[in-house]
Amino acid sequence: MLTKDQLRYRRQKDRVIPQFVQEDDQSLLILAEQLIQLFQITGTLTRQLIDEQAMIFVNAHKDIKLAKGLYKLCLDRTEFTPAQDVNFVEYRSELFELSAQALRKGVFETYLDYRNDTLKGKKHLEQFVVDDFYGDLPYNDRLLKFKSLSAQQLLQRYNVSLVQSLLLYTSELKITLTEPDPSQLRRLFKYLKFFRLLSTIRRKNIKQGKFELTIDGPLSLFSQTQKYGLQLASFFPALLSCPQWKLQCRLKINQDYFGLNLDQKTALVSHYRHFTTYVPEEISMFHKLFKEKSTEWEIVGQTPFIFLANQEIIFPDLSFQNTKGDIVHLELFHRWHSGQMLKRLEQFTSCEESLIIGVDRAVSKDKIIANALGESTFFQDRGFEFRDFPGVATVSKLLNKVVK
Repeated sequence: MLTKDQLRYRRQKDRVIPQFVQEDDQSLLILAEQLIQLFQITGTLTRQLIDEQAMIFVNAHKDIKLAKGLYKLCLDRTEFTPAQDVNFVEYRSELFELSAQALRKGVFETYLDYRNDTLKGKKHLEQFVVDDFYGDLPYNDRLLKFKSLSAQQLLQRYNVSLVQSLLLYTSELKITLTEPDPSQLRRLFKYLKFFRLLSTIRRKNIKQGKFELTIDGPLSLFSQTQKYGLQLASFFPALLSCPQWKLQCRLKINQDYFGLNLDQKTALVSHYRHFTTYVPEEISMFHKLFKEKSTEWEIVGQTPFIFLANQEIIFPDLSFQNTKGDIVHLELFHRWHSGQMLKRLEQFTSCEESLIIGVDRAVSKDKIIANALGESTFFQDRGFEFRDFPGVATVSKLLNKVVK
C-alpha cells in the first residue's frame, strides 16, 4: 500500500483522477528491475544497506514520488529477520561497564589488548560485539525473504495500489456489475465475506443482468477505521477479475471532497490467484471441529445466492445439510456489521429460506443492538451470540431447533 505522501493523482473540478503508469514504459521497467534486484540477496543485506542503495535509484529518477512508491511496494513484499532473543540493552550496559573498568586500569598498547581484557571470561559478549551490538535497531535487520516479481508486475501492482490507497479515504463504495458470470459473482461474494466488509447487494436490472454492490467505507465507521480501510482496499483487486464493472465513491482528502469513478477500461490487473484454495484458519478449524462433533449435520460445499423480496441478495457464510436432506443457511455478523444486522432482523422475518444468524458479542454490547436483539422474535428463535467464531455445539443445537 502507498502512503499518503506517495499518492499521485490529478484534480479535475470535483473529481480525482489517479495518475497510472504505463506498464511498457522502458524507463520505469528499468527502475523497477533495479529496485527488485536489491532484494535478491538474502541473509547478509541489512535494511539500512538496502535503503541506501535504493535511494541512489530513487533520487536519480525524474519522478521521485513515483520511485518512492515503487520502492515502498518492494518493501511490503519483504520479510526481515527479527532481533535475536537477547536483551540488547542489558548486554550493551554490561559491555560499557566492562569497558570502563578496563580503561581505568591504564593505557593498552593495542586495541586487541584492550578488547581481550574487556571480554575476558565473557564468552556471551564476544559474538555480540562482532555482529549484533545494535542488532535490535530496525536498520540492522537482515533481509530474510522477498516475494519476487517481474518489473512489469511491479508496475501493475503500483497502479492497483494507487486505487487501494485512495479507497482508505472513502465513506461508501458503489460497484455496478453487468452480466457477471455466476462463478465470478460467487467468488466476489466470498471475498466480501473473507474481508468481513459491510455490503448491500441488489439485483438492479434483471433484463440487463446488472448487480449493484454498496460497501461501507472506513470513514463511515466510528472505530477501528484503519483496519477496516485496509480490508476494503484489500478487496479491490478481487473486483478486477470481473469483465464489466464500474466503481464510484466519494473521497475526503485534506478536508476536501472528491469523486472517484473507474471501470474496466482502466485495464488494471489483479494479482489475486486461486482464492478458493485458501481457507482462513478460523473457518478451517470450525469445519474440522464440526465434522468431528456433529453426527446429524454436515457443511455443504457451495452456499447459494438468496434473493430477498426487495431484490437484495445475501450470500450466507455457511450452509448445512442433515441426514434427512434439510438445508439451513448461516449468516454471521461481526463487529462492523451492526447497521446491516438491524436491517436483516426485519428482512428475515418474511424470508422463506431456512436461515439462522450469529452475532459477535462485540456488536451486541451496544445498547441499541442489545435491545433490538432482545425484542426480535426472529433472533430469539434463530439467533445466537458468539465470540470471534461460533461454537459447534451452539450451531448444532440451533440447527436442530429450526428443522423441528
